Amino acid sequence: MFENGNIRHLTGKDGLFSNILHRFVIDNNGDVLNCWYRRLSRVRPNEIYTLTHNDGISDNEVSDMTRDREGNYWLGTKTGGLNKLRKSVIKVIGKGRV
Repeated sequence: MFENGNIRHLTGKDGLFSNILHRFVIDNNGDVLNCWYRRLSRVRPNEIYTLTHNDGISDNEVSDMTRDREGNYWLGTKTGGLNKLRKSVIKVIGKGRV
């Protein structure tokens, strides 16, 4: 994480799900969405939040993600299908194995 002109290394001790990062995307607000092995987290300067089924994702095991030109985040899950994340609203597009 880049903070006050310095690079700060975050680990599981800081609240990350894992020390192994699969993919990350920086949004227009400077927040970082991280796809870990089987989890999705949003990292802000003073907050790390892991998104789960309770937030509306169809499956906690997020396998991959990408961002399109319109600013939508597409989340591929292990058994919950495809999810679309837009402005903190999650929409399940399809169920089943992707």
